[in-house]
Amino acid sequence: MKTKIVYAVTSDENDVYIDQLIFSIQTLKYHNPDARVCIIVDDITNSLICNERMKVFSFVDEKIIIETPDNFDKKARSRFVKTQVRQHVKGAFLFIDTDTIITADLSSIDNFTFDVAACLDRHLPLSRHQMKNSIIAQMKSSGFYPDEKDDLYFNSGVMFVNDTPNAYKLYEQWHMHWFKSHLNGTSIDQPALAMSNKKMGYIIQELPHTWNCQILGNGLKYVNEAKIVHYFNANTRTKMKNYPYLLTKNNVFLFFRSKEYKQDDLVEMAATMPCALFCEKYEMLSDDTLEAYYTDAYLMLYYICGFHNRLFSLINGLCKAIFRLSRK
Repeated sequence: MKTKIVYAVTSDENDVYIDQLIFSIQTLKYHNPDARVCIIVDDITNSLICNERMKVFSFVDEKIIIETPDNFDKKARSRFVKTQVRQHVKGAFLFIDTDTIITADLSSIDNFTFDVAACLDRHLPLSRHQMKNSIIAQMKSSGFYPDEKDDLYFNSGVMFVNDTPNAYKLYEQWHMHWFKSHLNGTSIDQPALAMSNKKMGYIIQELPHTWNCQILGNGLKYVNEAKIVHYFNANTRTKMKNYPYLLTKNNVFLFFRSKEYKQDDLVEMAATMPCALFCEKYEMLSDDTLEAYYTDAYLMLYYICGFHNRLFSLINGLCKAIFRLSRK
């Protein structure tokens, strides 16, 4: 495979992002042993790659360090680095987020001729996206007011980026728009990417869904043919103790730091049978039920359940009383 694989990671002492990176690269090498891997880190993260985490360098061909502003928190450092990747890497590359597992040969990427390509966020256009309202709110807070031409909203977790002037220009725009939105209080990178794509005349092309199978976001129908599975290790899921997928549990990656822990079997399972990592107990929602799930009323109840047990018990008791009355 000629196309370089690029990961960007920012970390601190309390997270497992470096461990996720190592795991993702191991699954990459399982199917693509000749893949050339470049990691991009900030100076703080570079200092944290030590002890057991040093094994990442046995899989990596190149490391690039980007200095970040001193007053940036981890989230801001992450976006600051991610939106500058094109400016620091030579040649065409496939960018992959760390919360991923690679489940197939990726060498067909060498045949891609796009300037930039990515998959739709959660595999749907914005008009049908279950999180449409919150995404549009994020866009507006970033200074971007989308119209019907902006229906293709791309996920930045997996991106093919060619070595072309348009690709460099898109990243320049992306970094500039992200930095402005960050100063206004919005650190999310995808609204800035959408704004930059519009400014560039919509140059981002669609990758097949299998290149970024967002397994917890409408991606199950693509998993059998998936090349990359993206499992979204979100902070909210950790706070709510909602772990539908094994790799969304931070303690799984904490085990990897132990010299006694052998993870080869789990790497093989993830790389060859990604659906085997779903938890034992879960349910699936779709269509109107899913629309109800993303309403403010349901989300408020969801958060009360997770963070305010006594208040939730009171509300639940009231609901039980209403149900008893309705039966009568």
